[in-house]
Amino acid sequence: MPLSTRYPEIIQLEDGTRIQLTKDSWKTRQLVVVYDGTEDEIRDAFASEGFDDAVLEVRKTGQLGHGMIKQNSDWQIHIRLFPHGECIELDGEKEVSSRYVEHVNHGWIPAIEECVEILSRYAGGARLYHKGLKQYVQRIISTSVVPLPDPATKTQVTSVVTGLLLLAGALLGWRAYKALRQA
Repeated sequence: MPLSTRYPEIIQLEDGTRIQLTKDSWKTRQLVVVYDGTEDEIRDAFASEGFDDAVLEVRKTGQLGHGMIKQNSDWQIHIRLFPHGECIELDGEKEVSSRYVEHVNHGWIPAIEECVEILSRYAGGARLYHKGLKQYVQRIISTSVVPLPDPATKTQVTSVVTGLLLLAGALLGWRAYKALRQA
């Protein structure tokens, strides 16, 4: 089943300026969620929604601790935390599950909507911030749906690892056989 999320299309900043957001604004992570509280409050809120610590992840520069991840059938949501002045910035993305090889190159969509909803439910809310313009979002005027279609294939990482181990075993066995024949 394809994945989608709602993402702000037109926003109004603190100074009253209206901005039309494009695909580039979410691809370059211009709009982020900012929470005025502690890292523990955020982690507790996300744990209440079934998020676990990310065991294997690409850590980004400035990231606070480990990320949080929630697997949902063939998809996952991955959240990372960063300092933002006295607050904490959340960087979230929805993507193909890391159980599949396609996780590496299929792409992602923002998880801003989920971050705001979870923090509103458990921690009192959050604000959106436009990193490029260095202003908070005062109001979301309209949103649009950002889709992420299913990949053409979903190859289990465990299948690939098993295949590679079998191949490595076969190659080692072949080398051992050749060495015994030459001895």
